[in-house]
Amino acid sequence: MYEKLKKTDPAAAANIPPANIQRVIRALEVSEITGKPISALWTGKFFDTLPTHLADFIMLSRPKAELSERIKNRTAEFFDAWVKETQMLITMGYANDCPGLKSLGYSQILDYISSKISKPDAMRKILKLSLSYAKRQNTWFRRYRNILKIELENQDDYDMDRIIKLVGIERVKGVGDRVE
Repeated sequence: MYEKLKKTDPAAAANIPPANIQRVIRALEVSEITGKPISALWTGKFFDTLPTHLADFIMLSRPKAELSERIKNRTAEFFDAWVKETQMLITMGYANDCPGLKSLGYSQILDYISSKISKPDAMRKILKLSLSYAKRQNTWFRRYRNILKIELENQDDYDMDRIIKLVGIERVKGVGDRVE
């Protein structure tokens, strides 16, 4: 498939690693469906033309140190259940290389299950990947002009009523935290 992409869209092939099969397939699909190479659609101006009037974004942000600690604690808290879930999926016949088991953390869990790495090493790698993912999420949000960023300096700042007032929406009475 990568060889086909190199022939049909050399620019895309230069930017997509051969091992990233999902992106290779997507590039070939776009080319097949639209009749244009996917690289022709890469203008670099996508975010300049977003219809910002259609939606507003709200980003709850925590200090890096606190976010890191929360991710570390959550990884430790759920690691054993994650191992059990992964073992169950393998028992059910899912291959180690199926797309779902390629998502964040599963490779490290699979390496731990097969005794390639220790539990502390798996947890350390998952923490590093999770922090990197959180950083990418922050970067993703920053590209929008219509964003309200709410800094949560500590757990007390995570007060839904205060956040709702900052955002300017009304709480639906009697329906938990659902807002309209």
